[in-house]
Amino acid sequence: DFEESHSAFVQHFDEQLSLYQRVAIVTLAELTGKEHIIGDAYMSHVIKFNSPDITFITFDFHEYCRGMRFENVSILTEGIKDVIKDMRYCWVDTKGVICEQRGVFRVNCVDCLDRTNVVQTAVARIVMETQFRKLGLLPPEENLPSSCRRTYQQIWANNGDVISRQYAGTAALKGDFTRTGERKLSGLMKDGVNSASRYYLRFRDAYRQAAIDLTLGQPVSESLLVPSSEGDEVDMAEASEKEENVKMMIEDCKKMLIVEPEQCLGGWGVINADPVEGDGDQQDMDMIILLSQRSLYIAWYDDDKEQVTKYQRIYLEDIDRIEIGDWHIMVD
Repeated sequence: DFEESHSAFVQHFDEQLSLYQRVAIVTLAELTGKEHIIGDAYMSHVIKFNSPDITFITFDFHEYCRGMRFENVSILTEGIKDVIKDMRYCWVDTKGVICEQRGVFRVNCVDCLDRTNVVQTAVARIVMETQFRKLGLLPPEENLPSSCRRTYQQIWANNGDVISRQYAGTAALKGDFTRTGERKLSGLMKDGVNSASRYYLRFRDAYRQAAIDLTLGQPVSESLLVPSSEGDEVDMAEASEKEENVKMMIEDCKKMLIVEPEQCLGGWGVINADPVEGDGDQQDMDMIILLSQRSLYIAWYDDDKEQVTKYQRIYLEDIDRIEIGDWHIMVD
C-alpha cells in the first residue's frame, strides 16, 4: 500500500540525498493510460517527502515524440536548461578544484531502458558541449564536430545496448536515434522485433531465475526442473505468444508511424503471399499493414536480419480496390 511504499521511498531518497545533495527527477512515463498510475504515485510520494533538494520534472516522451520526432527531446532539455546549469560539473586542474557538480539527474520511464537512455544522452551532450566551450575547444555558437558527435553517440548507444541486454535480453529500443541522431522506419521495425523478443523472454525468465537460485543454493520449484510433457499446452502458449507479439508490433508502429491528425483505423500482421516475392513456406508474419484516414502503410521486414527490407506509404486516393482474403492492393 501507499505507506509501505513510502517507507521504501524515504529510505531510498535519504540515501540519494546523502550521496548527491540534490536530485532532479525526470520521469518520462505517459501522463495517460496505464503508465500514468506509476507517474501519479511517484509524484504523490515526492509531495509527501517534501524535500527542497528534490526537483520533480515530468515529460510524456511518447506524446512529445510521437511520429518518430525524437528531436522533440530538445523541448525537455530547453525547459530544464537552468537546472542543468545550476547542477554544474566537476572541473579540476593542476591548481585544484575549479567547480564541483551539485546534484544528479535521476531519469526514469517504466523499465528505465530506452526512453531513459535517449534523454540521458541528450542531457550529457549539453553538459559536454558546455565543458568544451569553457576549455576553449568549441566556439560559443557552434555544436560538436560531426566526428566527435558520431563517437559520442556510439558510446551512448553501446551503453544502452549493454544495459538492455543484461536486463531485457535484447538491444535497446530507439537505439538508431541514439546512434545516428535520426529515427528511421527500419529502426522502428527493428524495435518491433526486439519488443516481441522481450515479451517472449519474460516467459523464459523463470528458468533463468531458477538457474541463478541453483547456483546460490536456494530452493527451486520442482516444476521448473522437470520438462513439461503437455505438448498441447506448449502449442497453445506459443500461439498466444505469437498473437501478443503481433499486437505489440502493431501498437509500436501505430504510435511511431501515424502522426496526428491522422488516426489508425486498423492494423494487421500478414504473410506475404505474393507468388513472385513471397515465400510459400513462410509461417510467421513478415508484413505489417496500417490503415489511416489518408493512407495505407505497408512494411516488409526480415525477422532473421531484424530489419525492414522495404516499406511504402500509399495514399488512399491512389488505390483502386483492395480484395480481402489474400490481400491484393490495386494502385492506379
